[in-house]
Amino acid sequence: LDVSGSMDDFIETEEGLEVRRIDQMFKVVRETPECDGLKAFAFSNSCWPLEVIPSENDHFATRSSTDLAQAFRTIKLAGFFSAILVTDGEPDNEAAALQEAAGMKLGIIYIGNPPVPSFLERLAKATDGTFALADMRSDDQLKIALIHALPPPAAVNPETEKVIKL
Repeated sequence: LDVSGSMDDFIETEEGLEVRRIDQMFKVVRETPECDGLKAFAFSNSCWPLEVIPSENDHFATRSSTDLAQAFRTIKLAGFFSAILVTDGEPDNEAAALQEAAGMKLGIIYIGNPPVPSFLERLAKATDGTFALADMRSDDQLKIALIHALPPPAAVNPETEKVIKL
């Protein structure tokens, strides 16, 4: 989950409320049942696990840059090679981010303003992942994008206990 400085910008929701992008993103992730049980990481100039998705009352502070390469390194070191990336922008270093994403499968959701950064579509292709746009003003649109970005469940062959890709 992108927590860079631009996520501090305000948007107007469908209900006419003015909210910070980051608060809206956290709200939708919290309210999407399919996200229950997923491990969440926040990233900006570093990357760290979120034990609990913050609420609007927590006033989560955004950070400066978007070091996507560091985020991918951290996530892979934690043992995750499939991830959903929710972001409103581009990384500090595209080449480093692409290099660090090697071996991952990403579901990418762009929640920023037009135009869409072409890098994000290239990243989705490079990771054999998916790419979607979601209007942050619409809870439903972001929820649908999150659900569709989830990797398919893996089946386990009970005889060999090996994972079978579906």
